[in-house]
Amino acid sequence: MAASKGVVLCSANSTNAATTPVYWPGGFACLMISATVFPTTCFLQVQNNDGTWINMAPATVTSSPTTISANSGYGYNLPAGQVRMNLTGGTCTALTAVLSSVAFD
Repeated sequence: MAASKGVVLCSANSTNAATTPVYWPGGFACLMISATVFPTTCFLQVQNNDGTWINMAPATVTSSPTTISANSGYGYNLPAGQVRMNLTGGTCTALTAVLSSVAFD
């Protein structure tokens, strides 16, 4: 397995908002989150064909979508399309969220 390209979904202080969407080409991905102070709710979201934003559960979670914890990594198999982070419940400081593709050799 080798890491390839990635996108920074947010890098700064963030407050109760969704980040600017970026295009994701689809496939296996690793989301890495770090923050000094973290909000109560944080989701990786993918935009559906009708424009609705869908909360994505980490691939390691078998129940309904759960929130993301600070200083953690999560695996996903994502469709191609727009992705973003949705932050609510507080202000993040020193927040970085990076979504990186994972290629299996």
